Amino acid sequence: MNFRNIIGAIGFGLVGGYAYYKAGDYQVGGANVFPQIVAGGMVLGSVLMLLAEGLSRTTPADPDETLEEGLDALGGRMVLAIAISLLFVLLIPMIGFATASFILILAGCWTFGLRNPVAVLAGALGFAIVVPWAFQYFLHIRLPPELWSIVLAGS
Repeated sequence: MNFRNIIGAIGFGLVGGYAYYKAGDYQVGGANVFPQIVAGGMVLGSVLMLLAEGLSRTTPADPDETLEEGLDALGGRMVLAIAISLLFVLLIPMIGFATASFILILAGCWTFGLRNPVAVLAGALGFAIVVPWAFQYFLHIRLPPELWSIVLAGS
């Protein structure tokens, strides 16, 4: 068994399960459908990965690998990826989808080594503008309000 795959699958499965639960709070205008589909896909992918590991007849490079060695081999990137995903789920209701997406993309690019600031900012801004626009105008799905828009409207 490859403990790295098992730990990653469990971590993303837990984040997906929590995201599915939290998406149930977005009842206005069908805003819960797509987050629940994505979260369900995370959980399903995690289950399939665990099944594949359980049914795998291949041996790892080191058959004596312990759980602790598997965690060490993961390094911080897998843990950071899971933490960033969880942070994204937690931030959406508080600061809005577009702002949380912008932060997620910046953090994800930094975590996985993409350091070109122009490319990272262009990708993050593009995603934060285009995806919410597509949700609202093509799919007619209301997203949680953006914190900055609430602050600007109140002043």
